[in-house]
Amino acid sequence: MCCVRLLISNMNIDIEECDLPVLDDLKSVHQLGGVEACRSLLERKREEWNNLPLNMAVIGNTGVGKSTFINAIRRLTAEDEGAADADVTETTVDIRSYSHPNNPLLKFWDLPGVGTHEFRKNTYLAKIEVDRYDFFLLVTATRFTENDTWLGSELSKREKKYYFVYVRRLDRTFPTTRKIARQHTTRRKW
Repeated sequence: MCCVRLLISNMNIDIEECDLPVLDDLKSVHQLGGVEACRSLLERKREEWNNLPLNMAVIGNTGVGKSTFINAIRRLTAEDEGAADADVTETTVDIRSYSHPNNPLLKFWDLPGVGTHEFRKNTYLAKIEVDRYDFFLLVTATRFTENDTWLGSELSKREKKYYFVYVRRLDRTFPTTRKIARQHTTRRKW
């Protein structure tokens, strides 16, 4: 079993986060095929997420850069075909999904900002159908607000997993940010 522990640590997998069935599988596979069989099993397990649909909601106040964040993950600008509409004012009023370019089962849902006239805090969670999403990225800019705290608290109450994401909004200051962003997200071949 010490070979299995070494293999897991070499693959940057936290053994404390492994579920018991995986550890049982590793023990059995190790007895049958040794370290290489364990490596093969772990690599298969690591890639399983590619076959599972994941609905990731991008949520937060209006104007913090949720749509721009989705575009950046997808290596697009607001002007590109298929990009999320993005501006410094309230742009997203309809909920829409955008697939990850390398995994169409991973969907980023662009949600309207909380606390607007159309999406008031007291009806927001029902309107966005909060329970349809698997995971949340709670986007904030400049500072954490009362709405950010409220959203985090409500997601925790529902036992929803989420991360806070702080984005820096350069496009408020520099009008050419979209061109600069395009230059920096273009992959270079060395």
